[in-house]
Amino acid sequence: ECSSNEGPGIYSESTSKLWPYACPVLETLTKKYMGVQQSSIEIHYVALFGFEMTQDLAAVRRAVPCLERLFLVRSLHSKMTTKVEQKMDLFRCAVAKCAENTSMQTKLDASLFLFGRVLGVDLALGKTWFATEMLKLGKDAMISNLITTSLDEDLFFSEVKLILCIRIGSSIESLRQMKNYRQVISSLDADAVRWVQDEASKCSRETRDSYAQTSLVATQSLALRLRNICCGIGGDTDDQLQAIGDLVTGLVSAVKKREGENILAV
Repeated sequence: ECSSNEGPGIYSESTSKLWPYACPVLETLTKKYMGVQQSSIEIHYVALFGFEMTQDLAAVRRAVPCLERLFLVRSLHSKMTTKVEQKMDLFRCAVAKCAENTSMQTKLDASLFLFGRVLGVDLALGKTWFATEMLKLGKDAMISNLITTSLDEDLFFSEVKLILCIRIGSSIESLRQMKNYRQVISSLDADAVRWVQDEASKCSRETRDSYAQTSLVATQSLALRLRNICCGIGGDTDDQLQAIGDLVTGLVSAVKKREGENILAV
């Protein structure tokens, strides 16, 4: 499988221009020995940066089935396929790791999208995956500049709709457990509440619990951003955007009113 030249390869361009930096070991070996194959250098770089971006050896092994053979003495002199298996899986692992490591103190690592470009991942798709991964972690404020119409609108809508439904559903569930806020839930549109809970239940409890819970104000802000970006993309999208927006706005208003009553009662 290492010696095949069949199948589409990674993005074809000078290797030195593909990556954030050159690997000094590969650069040295390339200059030192004659007959080094370009295809071998390319797949070595995929394995090297794939592991650096994901820290997941299993994901790299799935993408580069001949991974172990890359360490053989004459691997650089062997023609290898530059076809990367399960490219999307490898990139999604890189997205998840990058989102996990991104904080207010760190900037988004631009090499993530460069890595996606090498694997043939569309930039809009890559940005959408990263944005939704950040939202799952509750890092809404860190990607305000990324949430624009440059994203894949259909995918962004479906992913963020689920995130919003999970957040709203979780908030409602929590408020139901609090005696002073049960009246807040009864004031909401019952059909909208049921629909949101049905949407959230489409993924497992384990998945729902893995999503970070944010403040209702942050959830309301995200709902407004989603409406601004995805309004008019077709189907019943507008109705769903309206339902989510009205429900979270009503929930925020009811909670604020109840909190004011609690303060006055003290």
